[in-house]
Amino acid sequence: MASKFPIISIPAPGFEDVCASEAGRLLGVHASAGAGIVSFSVDTLLQACDYIYRAQTPSRVALELFSFKPAKGLAKAVTAQLAKVSLKDWLPEDATFVVRADLDIEGRQELEAELGETIYESTKAKVDLKRPDVTFLVVVRGAYGAFGIDLSGDDLGKRDYRIFLGPDALKGHVAASLVLLSGYAPGQLFLDPFCRSGVIPIEATLLATRRSPHHFGKEKFLFRRLPALKQTDWDAFFAKIDKDVSGDATNILAMDPSFNNVSAAKKNAKIAGVIKQLTFSRTDLEFLDAKFGKHAVDTLVTLPPQPAQDMPELRVDSMMKDVFYQAEFVMKKNGTVVIICRTGADTIKKYAQEYKFTLKNERKARQGKAELTVLTFQR
Repeated sequence: MASKFPIISIPAPGFEDVCASEAGRLLGVHASAGAGIVSFSVDTLLQACDYIYRAQTPSRVALELFSFKPAKGLAKAVTAQLAKVSLKDWLPEDATFVVRADLDIEGRQELEAELGETIYESTKAKVDLKRPDVTFLVVVRGAYGAFGIDLSGDDLGKRDYRIFLGPDALKGHVAASLVLLSGYAPGQLFLDPFCRSGVIPIEATLLATRRSPHHFGKEKFLFRRLPALKQTDWDAFFAKIDKDVSGDATNILAMDPSFNNVSAAKKNAKIAGVIKQLTFSRTDLEFLDAKFGKHAVDTLVTLPPQPAQDMPELRVDSMMKDVFYQAEFVMKKNGTVVIICRTGADTIKKYAQEYKFTLKNERKARQGKAELTVLTFQR
């Protein structure tokens, strides 16, 4: 096996740089951000497993066996490279396998079937569609293609605590990317004034307490089935990481004008195991100044209400004006505001400028098929 193991991490679209920064922080490695892909190398496979368990921003993580340039004959391009790789290093005779594809183009099922047949012919290993020992993975993002071994499973962005949800709910890895984009550091006063189901403040609390977002889902990781790691004591592996979890209260506030939203956020935080470390408040925007006082808040991250049948656009417009009117008073100098929205970015920028907030970064992101705008302001 190689002295270094190349790893690819798939972030939420639009947050490649944030995902790369997180990998560097957790592992002390240099991570490169590309279009839809983050890549880095580790010394051992267990380092990659550690990253998968602790990281909050990836949706999938794989060991790269080789890369290629996607072309019309995608299966042929991969098959030609497969002939140069010793799959038996990863797939012993008694092991089972499956091939999965994570593509930004069509043809996933056909590619999986064709490559599965190719690997079977060369190794005679059995295919297991439900619980294979090894999951081979093809990833294509634009001009980049890679073949490797799926170490995580296909949805690290999913959170088991996201039970009580409303419309426009963010996925966990998207919310975590916003928190990290804000530059939030544990100990700072962090506010989400429209916390909805609590996903953003819960992700901030997981970061502050060093608790894995998968703390209660340790059984799901594909790396646990990998023959190359069959001698690993997984209980001891996870216990060592979990020793670093803090039970101290944080300075993170989940706030919302709606009692139902605050109630949902509390329930989700309890499932996530952070309800004692997080503060909740049903508070209207107009009372922010009375609640916090002048220049107290370091970081504000939120998904504000979006226009809908029961939420007229004029009301949303008024609420965004109130956000920056209050933020001008409660935010510290150089404090950061990060807002993600489906619509209304120009309105948000207008009120930010009116109350002397400087736009530092604007980016497009995606959650599923929905395109979102992310705005970062500094006071």
